[in-house]
Amino acid sequence: MRTRCLFLSLALLTGYTALAQDAAPDEARPATRPVHINAGDKEFIKGYMTRYKSGLVNLPKDKAILLNYVELSLRRNGLPVELKNLVIVESYLEHKTVSAAGAAGPWQLMPGTATGSGLVVNDVLDERFDLIKSTAVATKLLKLLHKRYGSWELAVAAYNCGVGRVDNAIQRANSRMYWDVEPFLPAETRNHVKKFMASSSVTDGRIPESGMQTELKAYKDTLSEKGLETEELNASYRIDVIAEKTGIPESQIRSLNPDFETRVAENASYMLVLPKEKMQDFRYMKNDILKASIEKNVAERMEAGNSETE
Repeated sequence: MRTRCLFLSLALLTGYTALAQDAAPDEARPATRPVHINAGDKEFIKGYMTRYKSGLVNLPKDKAILLNYVELSLRRNGLPVELKNLVIVESYLEHKTVSAAGAAGPWQLMPGTATGSGLVVNDVLDERFDLIKSTAVATKLLKLLHKRYGSWELAVAAYNCGVGRVDNAIQRANSRMYWDVEPFLPAETRNHVKKFMASSSVTDGRIPESGMQTELKAYKDTLSEKGLETEELNASYRIDVIAEKTGIPESQIRSLNPDFETRVAENASYMLVLPKEKMQDFRYMKNDILKASIEKNVAERMEAGNSETE
């Protein structure tokens, strides 16, 4: 089953004929077997889209800003931007949301998942409520789940109910196609996946293809149109040093790279975004900037160590 066929069925079902007309021609799509969505599923998806369309399309300004950050993080990790709709379904970006099962934060992470991914969860501090840190965990988890199942529908299902239940459902269905597996999943999970599909259809006009879609080129093209360029970093550069050496205001660099320090702290590679006219300067001074960043990091650690011994 290919998600494109599912989306075309949803588009026709809800009257989105323009979206269906914009789809790729038949010869451009791989052959696939028909998708059969039962009447109950159709009514559920249609009803959800009808009830929440206004709220999904017209997000409050503060939530739209947060959602833009989630989309940026997904792009940088090579994940379909439609997955941002999962955080809407999970919490509507209410960062203090806590479920009856104990899942918390915008991505509704369980305590074990969060602590196993390096987040702090205790009576004093719960980093699941931190959008930047929880988004980093969620994107890694979704990437791993897609690698396991090769399907975004099954990845979203496993995000909701866990790999054990999805693996069991696959075994019982003797299939890895979502609509074959769906009857063997918990009712809550079945509804969760359909809510995600409906939200994606409303906000983006499509849902993610089952095959992995790396959107890095599209991301770079979008930035280029805005006069921005990217440079991949694999070491501990500092924003304050980049600002000092290139003459770009530190506030501007932080605005373009909101998750920079979190990613660097995780020793992860990072796609630095800078204005085109300044990126050449950065590349020319890249080694000097790295050297100065390391020296500043070392000096701060030594100073902190001396303060502790006094």
